[in-house]
Amino acid sequence: MYRYLSTKELETYITKGYNKLKEKAINYNIFREINVVFNINPPAEDVWGDTYVYSDNGGYHYIGIQRCKKVMHQITEDLFDIAYWIYRFPTFSMGFNFELKNRNNNQDTRRIAFKKALELLDLIGENFRKRDEIDIDEILKESPYDDELHIKHYNYYNI
Repeated sequence: MYRYLSTKELETYITKGYNKLKEKAINYNIFREINVVFNINPPAEDVWGDTYVYSDNGGYHYIGIQRCKKVMHQITEDLFDIAYWIYRFPTFSMGFNFELKNRNNNQDTRRIAFKKALELLDLIGENFRKRDEIDIDEILKESPYDDELHIKHYNYYNI
C-alpha cells in the first residue's frame, strides 16, 4: 500500500519548494505567502473562507471554502498535483503584481504576468512551469492575447 506524506510532511515539502522562489520574488517586491491552511482534519463546516490542505488514506485533499460552503474539493494521489495546485495561485498573483509594477500600455497585461508566473514556477521546478504552460495555453485558447483591446482600453481611460 502506498503511504502518503502526512499533512505535516506535506506542509514541509511544499514550504521547502516554495522557498526556492522566495528570494527572487522578494527582490521583485512581489512576494506573497502561500495562503493555505494545512490541517490534519477536514475543515469545520462553519469556517468563513480559506483553502485547506490535508492528507489521509484517500490521498491529498485541496478544499476551498467560501462563506461557510465548500466550493471545491479536489483529491489526488499525486504529490506533484497537490503541490502544483498550492503553488499556482500565489505565483499567478505575483505575476500580476509584477505586471502592475512593470506595465506596458501597448500590450495585453497577461503577457508580462504569465511570463513572470512561469519564471517563478520554474524556480521551484521545471515540471511546474511546464504544467502551468499547459494551463495558460488553455486560457489563451478561450481568450487569446489582444494587445489592441488593451490599447483601446488604456486610451479610453487616459485621454
